[in-house]
Amino acid sequence: MPGDATELQVRNKLIERRQAQILEETKAVAQEYAEYNIRVNSVHPGAVSTPGIEADDIKDVVQAYVEQIPMKRIGDPEEVSNLVLFLASDMSSYSTGGAFVSDGGIIAG
Repeated sequence: MPGDATELQVRNKLIERRQAQILEETKAVAQEYAEYNIRVNSVHPGAVSTPGIEADDIKDVVQAYVEQIPMKRIGDPEEVSNLVLFLASDMSSYSTGGAFVSDGGIIAG
């Protein structure tokens, strides 16, 4: 059955691997451009509330995924955009080469 727990676990592992690759690329580019005061960071959002994720035909899949999220909910788009705004601001002027996760704790679990 599509969306069962095993399939979701496999998808999560694939996402984790891709995010690790992105982090390695982020670190390499951050090192290369740091001397020019150019900051490079990556943002790793989890499931975010969008019209697609709220569709009736995937409610069971989404609910099964939510049960795996430590915070037990889907993120709001504003939560991810606020993180991006912080990284683009001077408040993060000494942050480069980092991976910033906004996923309700799913990767940590």
